[in-house]
Amino acid sequence: MLRYVSPFLLGACACWLAIVRGGTDPLAPAGAGLLLAGAWLTAERYGSLREWLIVLGVVTATGLLAATIGYLGHEQVYWVFVRDWLVLFVIYWAATGLAAAYEPRQLRLLLGIIVGLGHFQAVYGLIAVASADPLILGVWPRLISLDVLTGTFINRNHVVDLLAAAWIFGLALTPELLRERPLRWGGWFLLSLVLGMAVFATQSRLGVAAAVAGIALFGFLRHRSMQAGAELSMRWVAGALGVGLVAAVWFGLAGLVGRFLQVPDDVGRLELWRGVLEAPAALWWLGAGPGQFADAFKAFKPLALVADTEHAHNDYLEILFELGIVGATVCLGALLWWLHRRWGLPPHPLRGAAVAVVAVYLVHALGDFGLHVPGAAIVFWIALGIAVNDRLEPPPSGRRRRSSGR
Repeated sequence: MLRYVSPFLLGACACWLAIVRGGTDPLAPAGAGLLLAGAWLTAERYGSLREWLIVLGVVTATGLLAATIGYLGHEQVYWVFVRDWLVLFVIYWAATGLAAAYEPRQLRLLLGIIVGLGHFQAVYGLIAVASADPLILGVWPRLISLDVLTGTFINRNHVVDLLAAAWIFGLALTPELLRERPLRWGGWFLLSLVLGMAVFATQSRLGVAAAVAGIALFGFLRHRSMQAGAELSMRWVAGALGVGLVAAVWFGLAGLVGRFLQVPDDVGRLELWRGVLEAPAALWWLGAGPGQFADAFKAFKPLALVADTEHAHNDYLEILFELGIVGATVCLGALLWWLHRRWGLPPHPLRGAAVAVVAVYLVHALGDFGLHVPGAAIVFWIALGIAVNDRLEPPPSGRRRRSSGR
């Protein structure tokens, strides 16, 4: 039983970050750090620890250098670097390293917790939308009064990635946990009913589109690999999406449709990005310093942008802004080096699900900042580790042939 302590604590860390206002509460990093320390100390295997430490050292040194010679260069930049950037990256990277080393049974426990967290966010959020009661489930006060699903997060665009990840991981876990076909179908149906309704109820345009694309990618990967449980191919993915869409129609799709119709006239993000791109050339090479986007952008933002903004609503643009082209290239190179040394692994249902979840986050990052929200980002980094987990072996060939012949 001790082998399950580490994945349980990592799952508890993901739950903690999500529930405390999506990880934006001041106490969120401290609690997450304690849980991650426990998960790390009780882990039986760390994988390629030397390579993991190399990436951690490169990213830390690059961030520190950007803070030192960055565009702002004020004395508080080091405190912001440690508090808002380094601590969170260590948490994320520790989660990746653990997820990359767990054995399949440990991963099933971890992903089961994440799927359960997604269901909690879905039920919590749907109750909050449908009820005018100031208390959710009779316990939690409403964070904000909106007619869209936000769960325990402040913004719908942050919770939708977590919901999509829980949906995809749930589809991958169901055939491994429920061997009888009727039970499996029932599991897929209930999973898609709850999480599908919740995803569409967020009314996040790019988030919903990324979730649908991610589930389709997962179905494609399962179909191509033809592993055990391969009846979950494109037709089953279409069925899962259909159940979620029907549930969303019953709950109400008018708001989401209306938001999609507003796309041609909604130029707020385009104006913001145009303003960010007008930053001085020196900033783009050296960076403003980790965690310094909000302060640096105030210095030269266009007069047309009246309201201040803490994020660029594009994770890639914000990373380039803060680390500079040189720093961002070095950090990306270190991550790609780590991934390359672990790539080329055999297909596995959980690996395919993890790749699809990573894709959801990367697509949504084009128009929002979910990777800067701890409660959402932690699942991305866990999925990244699972995608390169070398302990996920393909099912026996006999099971593969029986499944592919159904």
